[in-house]
Amino acid sequence: MCYQKHFRGLLADVSPRLPLEMWDRIIDHLWNDRASLEACSLACSDLLISTRVHIFRNVQAHLHCEQDCDALADLEAPYTAQPLRYIGILNLGRSAFFHAEPDAAAQAQWLNDKLPPLVSELIGVDTLHLLNVIWAKAIPRALEECPWSTWLRIYIALTPMARTSIKTLSPQIRTLQLRTVWFEGHRTLQDFLTSFSGLVELDLQDIVIGGPLKPGQRITSILDLSSLKRLSVVQLRVASILRKDGALEVLASKFSPEFRELRIMFSDLAPGSRGQDLACVKEQWQRWDEAIAIMHRLSPHVLVRLLLECIDFGNMFDSGANLATSVSNYDAYIERLAKELWAFLRISIDAGTHIIMSCTPPKEMPFKAFQLTVGGPEPCQANPVPELLQGYV
Repeated sequence: MCYQKHFRGLLADVSPRLPLEMWDRIIDHLWNDRASLEACSLACSDLLISTRVHIFRNVQAHLHCEQDCDALADLEAPYTAQPLRYIGILNLGRSAFFHAEPDAAAQAQWLNDKLPPLVSELIGVDTLHLLNVIWAKAIPRALEECPWSTWLRIYIALTPMARTSIKTLSPQIRTLQLRTVWFEGHRTLQDFLTSFSGLVELDLQDIVIGGPLKPGQRITSILDLSSLKRLSVVQLRVASILRKDGALEVLASKFSPEFRELRIMFSDLAPGSRGQDLACVKEQWQRWDEAIAIMHRLSPHVLVRLLLECIDFGNMFDSGANLATSVSNYDAYIERLAKELWAFLRISIDAGTHIIMSCTPPKEMPFKAFQLTVGGPEPCQANPVPELLQGYV
């Protein structure tokens, strides 16, 4: 309270000599000091807007069901001064922990009635997350025929009105994350992505485009994302190298010259990559190799970074062994894995694709990264020095 009185008196003394824009700049320097921001917002009504921009910046709006929309709409009470306008992150989609509508008509009703009015108020959102969403005119047949659960309990099928309201946010979105989203075709996905003209970072996980590729089927459509001038990072998250989803189709894309890095994150490697069912793994890696080669042909300036997470290191760490022995075993395993991936990706490597492989190290193990060159894997830094990227930029 003393601090608030002191600040109010200070503001009264100097405000005639400082324009309000200068006070806004001062408030901007307190962006991560919540206590000071709250004190400033209570000290002077003129500082209310500039402080709330930072106070509500990292607030997330979760819209999983009709009740979520109602709860968020309650924030429009007079005493809250429209905090929806300051929310920066919007999460929209189905979650297994939330209520599911009894039928498709009920789901469509609340999407049409509740979602558009709320979205129109979210003028400060610059990060959009879509989770378990169907972005299509009809329910995919693979979901309708699912024998173990109804799709209503897992997905939200966005109505035309809901899709239109979401796309009104596209010019202001800088970070877009799509997780388990169904698109009815390449054209639908391309139109959706290119509407986000100011996109800087794109994170894709388990994207399905008109159904997964069949065994032996090759990529026939190319996504043209060259209109996304600000896009700098695309991150593909894949549960397994054998996972049948739309990651391969998204990978074969044409990007703008400003695009710099493609991250492909595998949360695990299939057992076959360690010697079991190797023929199946080779076939799947061949498809990834071809897709990366297509991407390099269309966008030769892009750095491809393979990030391997949750690798099963087996029994290489003997509880009785010392740290030096464990590190030696770890180094040998990572080198073998790098050579294995190098052998799987020869088409794209020979084409000149710049590929760096790294994995999440276990506890107390050093971070390792390898550049996959024509001559074989070579140890490198996590972030390659500019000399390595000459000819790719």
